[in-house]
Amino acid sequence: MKSLKYILYTCLFFLVGELIVRIEMKYDLLSNRPKTIEVKIEETELRNKVEQGKFAPKSNQTRILVIGDSYIYGGGISNEKKFSKRLFSLLYDTLQEDVLILDVSRPSNTTLDNYNSFKYYYDRFKPQFVFWAYNFNDILYSLKEVHTSESTEKTPPKRISKQRDGLKKYVLQLYSF
Repeated sequence: MKSLKYILYTCLFFLVGELIVRIEMKYDLLSNRPKTIEVKIEETELRNKVEQGKFAPKSNQTRILVIGDSYIYGGGISNEKKFSKRLFSLLYDTLQEDVLILDVSRPSNTTLDNYNSFKYYYDRFKPQFVFWAYNFNDILYSLKEVHTSESTEKTPPKRISKQRDGLKKYVLQLYSF
């Protein structure tokens, strides 16, 4: 009888806890839901010119290409505080010359995404410096290189979907459930 009560109380405890969590997730009563970060490259006039082939590099420009994932992109922080904007203001104040920074970082980029972005934008932008930011999570998953033909390189590279195998796949499914 005592063990039956213990099992009943344990089940009731988990049921009430699950209800509280689901109500909180649906209605965000504590106002602590994380903000959604868009998974796209920031739209800028410079990026549009480069992609459309209307950008012509000049010899007196300092051109920097910034590549990375959400850490360098600055997801969730204000636009003025992002790395590329701070770098621009620092260099412009120091060098007092024409500084162009093309930021093609994007949340959830992998090593292969960064490589594809580098290949695409390097030929079109002709940077003198490349700031390529890596984090440990960029090298966790093994990705197969996708070979593209020359005709598809006329458009900016798309994100590569992460395919996980083995235990990592099931752990991710469990967490997402």
